Amino acid sequence: MSTISVIINTFNEEKRLGFALRSVKQWADEMIVVDQQSTDRTAEIARDLGARVILHRGNGKPYPPREFAVQQGSGEWILMLDADEVVPVQLADELRRISSLPDVAIALVPRLNCWFGRPIMYSGCDPDRDACPRFFKRGHIVASSEAHKDFSIPSGMCALRIPYAPGKALVHFTYVNTEAVLARANRYSTLEAQQLYRDGAEAKLTRTFYSATKEFLWRYLKCRGYRDGWRGLYISLLSAFYRLSCYAKLHELRAAGWAHEIEALYAAEALKIILQYDAGELERVVPAAEVTSAAV
Repeated sequence: MSTISVIINTFNEEKRLGFALRSVKQWADEMIVVDQQSTDRTAEIARDLGARVILHRGNGKPYPPREFAVQQGSGEWILMLDADEVVPVQLADELRRISSLPDVAIALVPRLNCWFGRPIMYSGCDPDRDACPRFFKRGHIVASSEAHKDFSIPSGMCALRIPYAPGKALVHFTYVNTEAVLARANRYSTLEAQQLYRDGAEAKLTRTFYSATKEFLWRYLKCRGYRDGWRGLYISLLSAFYRLSCYAKLHELRAAGWAHEIEALYAAEALKIILQYDAGELERVVPAAEVTSAAV
C-alpha cells in the first residue's frame, strides 16, 4: 500500500491541534506540522503526539506557507489537513483505498463545516460544494499562500471526487460565534483589498453594494441558506459584510491612500498645531484681578 504523509500548517493552535493529529495518528505513515513560530504549546503538543515539527517564519506573508508545506512530506500521497479539522474513520478508510488506485493522483475531499455549534448543510458551505483537492500524490498539486487559493488542480489533470456521506468528509470546526467571524473577516478583507488594489481593481461604490447583495442572495436563496435556520441567515449576512468590507477598504485605498500615508498626514497636521505654541502665538490670558484693578 502507498505511504501517506499528513501535513498541517499551524499558528497558535494548541486548543485543536491534538484532535487533528489523533484522528490520523493510527493510519498515517508520517505526520508533519509546519508551524509559523507559535507562542503557545502548539509545537510541544505536535511533538508529544509523534509529529515532526518544522518551524517557518512565513516570509512575512499572513497566510499559511502552503507551497513550502507540501514539499515537506516524504510519502507518495499527501493529505493537507488544517488544525481545526478531524478525519473520521470512514474517510480514513476511503483515503487509504484511493491511494491504492493506479489511475488516480488527486482526490476532492468534502468538508462538513460547523458554524456556531452545528454542521451546516446549505448556505454555500455544504460538504460537496466545499470539496477541495486536499489528498494527492506528491508533486501533483499547485499550492498557494494567497487567500482563497490554497490548492488548485494543474491544467489538464482530473481529480476523483469523493461524494459526501455521513462519516466520509473532513469535519471542519470553524467559528464558535459572530465575534470570531468578524475578527477573521476584518483581517482577511484588509489583505484581499490590498491585493485588489495591487491588481488594479476598480473601487466603484456601485460595485461595492452589488457584490455584497449578490453574495447574500447567492447564499441565502440559491444555496438555500434559509434551511440552516438562523445560522444560515447569519452566514449569508456575514459573508455579504465580508464582500462589502473588501470593496469599502479598496475604495479607501483608492480615495485616501494607505494607512501609513494617512498617519503621516495626521502627524504633519498635528505638528503644525504644536509649532504654533513654539512660535509664541498663544495669547496671554489676563487674570481677573488685573482686569478689576485696571478698571478702578
